[in-house]
Amino acid sequence: MKNFIKESIIRAVSSSKKESILPLADIPFVVESPKKRSQGDFSTNIALVGAKQLKISPKELANELIPILNSLKLFDSVGLAGPGFLNFKLTTDALFSTIDKIYTQGSDYGSNQKGLNKKIHIEFVSANPTGPLHIGHGRGAAVGSALARIYKFCGYEVLQEYYVNDAGRQMDILALSVFHRYQEKYLSETFPLSNAYEGDYVGDIAEAIKSQGLLDELGGKTFEGRELEGFDSEKLLDFLISQLRSFLGSQLFNRIRDFSSEFVLSGIQETMAGFRVSFDSWVSEKSLVKDGAVENVLKILDREKQTYTEQGALWFRASNFGDEKDRVLVREGGAHTYFATDLSYHARKAEDGYFKMINVWGADHHGYIPRLRAALEVLKISRSRLEIMLVQFASLVDKGRKVSMSTRKGSFVTLDSLISDVGADAARFFYLMRKADQHMEFDVGLAKEKSSKNPVYYVQYAFARISSVLAQAKGLGWSDDGNPGNLEQALSTEYEQEQLLLLSQFPDIVMAASDSGEPNIVTQYLKDLAYLFHSNYAANKILVDNLDTRNARLCLASVTGTVIENGLNLLNISSPKKM
Repeated sequence: MKNFIKESIIRAVSSSKKESILPLADIPFVVESPKKRSQGDFSTNIALVGAKQLKISPKELANELIPILNSLKLFDSVGLAGPGFLNFKLTTDALFSTIDKIYTQGSDYGSNQKGLNKKIHIEFVSANPTGPLHIGHGRGAAVGSALARIYKFCGYEVLQEYYVNDAGRQMDILALSVFHRYQEKYLSETFPLSNAYEGDYVGDIAEAIKSQGLLDELGGKTFEGRELEGFDSEKLLDFLISQLRSFLGSQLFNRIRDFSSEFVLSGIQETMAGFRVSFDSWVSEKSLVKDGAVENVLKILDREKQTYTEQGALWFRASNFGDEKDRVLVREGGAHTYFATDLSYHARKAEDGYFKMINVWGADHHGYIPRLRAALEVLKISRSRLEIMLVQFASLVDKGRKVSMSTRKGSFVTLDSLISDVGADAARFFYLMRKADQHMEFDVGLAKEKSSKNPVYYVQYAFARISSVLAQAKGLGWSDDGNPGNLEQALSTEYEQEQLLLLSQFPDIVMAASDSGEPNIVTQYLKDLAYLFHSNYAANKILVDNLDTRNARLCLASVTGTVIENGLNLLNISSPKKM
């Protein structure tokens, strides 16, 4: 409705016979909802922003605009407020036309074609396949998948991708951890190891390796890793990895590493399916090295004279672009860094012609962004095409106690266990209640509570209550044909009018969520709509004896159910008809 009103104002100004105000059609202005309903249904700042350019007072300009806007027959009244705001109250025809739109458009109500012929690439989750997804990853999964659905609803062609970081040091640490557990369980020998991966899943991988006989060729030989004095825990890990690679040979070491990676990735894929997250593509970091994509990028950086070699390593001159220091692309010994492979990954996305490339990352990636943007600038990839959304990891609160987590120690709550405990619907809704860059505490007890205190239950119950009433009405012979008679007279209470007004704003909510990349806007809207419906339901009985009133209220309930269902569908949350 806000966009419709704005377009109507622009058309009215453009067709005005007063040449002095024609420039207003090209001046950016907004249409908003006033803080208080008594001030009107909508408000605009066109007189404020236009007065400066026309060099007249806002009040003078507002008085010129009021008769022009009244001629639209869209507003019941147009009034001046404050320093120059124009407040509108919609005509009953404009307000009640919403019902017809929802009936006509159904599951498409709220959609638009803003993204027609434009492609968006959205990469999210992309956790290293070194262990199961935990509750922190769940938030990025909920945000990324909801955004993808919102963009599609706005006409964009969307590709959802998971970038599998299956190369590099973390995978070597996983291989070392798995072999340590294997030797401990099946060869009755162990070796000193600290700060590695310790979760139960490491034992599961070792068990799978044993059952498939992947290390049978070792016979009874055991690895006797030794500690070195003066090494910190991270350097010791690197030393032990080097020792184990020598003991097993590169082929056998890589077999353990690749099997472990694939084992974990398979679990991640199952978790995502259980969380209703689907990816169109899973891209392997290793594949970028194998197919030459990384080398191609390194050649471009070298040609642009933005690399140099020092102490056997290849460096990118990141400090030339505002980064705090230069960054390694290829380590001494020839191993590519994650930075090098990630650059090639982004270069490939850019080549595929995406209008926008969105990365949904954990907030801990904040320091990585400047060097990535710097290198992409060298590769002639416009900054405007890359959008990075940082998601704060969620913390879990259970019975008033905050649960601490450590990925390497294995002391974390898996996303699987959260889904099992509270359900995918509650998990997704709770993750999406706040802006992604805001810290959130996930209250497990509240998510399981079946009461109005639980927001997802409250919204879903509104839909279930509507479904129940409509089923009862149809049993009494009511026909949901979208022709309820005289709505204006039958729906005259303040609750009903406010509910209609909020329904009319759903397309604006979808547009705002798409433009801002904030799916929490939809979540908040659904909470507001559910509150209005429940309040209206308590104040105004639907199945009354008066036929006109009953049919009108059933009609309002029906379209409200449609909008709730459309909104929940954008978040990939179910709309149960019974609860």
